[in-house]
Parts: sequence; structure tokens; C-alpha cells
Amino acid sequence: MALIKQTVLGISINFNLWLDTDLNISPVDLYIIIGNTMDNAIEACDAFPSGHKPSISCTLRQKNHVLLYEISNPIPQVSVKKAGDIHGYGLENVKECVNRNSGFISVKNENDIFCVSITLNV
Repeated sequence: MALIKQTVLGISINFNLWLDTDLNISPVDLYIIIGNTMDNAIEACDAFPSGHKPSISCTLRQKNHVLLYEISNPIPQVSVKKAGDIHGYGLENVKECVNRNSGFISVKNENDIFCVSITLNV
């Protein structure tokens, strides 16, 4: 198990990792899942005022043949979308990877916290 803290753009990211050395999932699929959800969380937190950046919580745990991934972040009061920006494909790509790997995804927006939970059979 590893507890890792990183800072990106002034945003604290707390990782909780517990993995076996043998993951039975495509590295590309894992990158799509983690990369897209992490990009979304960083973009949301970056919309908060400087000096008041919230933190992101990220858990990646494997137990037996089940992989749990969860990422959560506060939602800013202002929209992070800018005119002309293309949004929405990242989470759709994540959902496709989850389906391809016979998994389950839950996307919640409660109490100003956005949370993506994914369970995969690996």
C-alpha cells in the first residue's frame, strides 16, 4: 500500500494505492480511465481561486481479481467550460473502457462533490 501526496497547479492530490504486480487490464485502458478522470478533476479544481485550491482524492485498490478506482473533487461555483472548448468525450471514453472490461461505473454529483467510482474484474 502506498499513500502519496502530489501537488499540481497548487492542487493537492492524495493517492491511496494498493495493487498487485499483476494487473490484467490493458495499460491503454487504465491510462484512459485514470488520465481522463484526473484531467477532469484537475480542471475543476483549477477553477477555484488561487490560494484556495481544493484537494483531489484518488484511490486505486486491487483485491483478488477486483480493481476499485475512485476519484473525487469539489465542484467550483463557476463553469470550467470556455467558449469553443470541446468537453464530454473523456468520460464517454472512460465508460467505453469500463464496459469493454466488464466493469461498473458510478458518476455522482452530491453536496458539491463530483465522484467517479469504477469497479473492474481484473
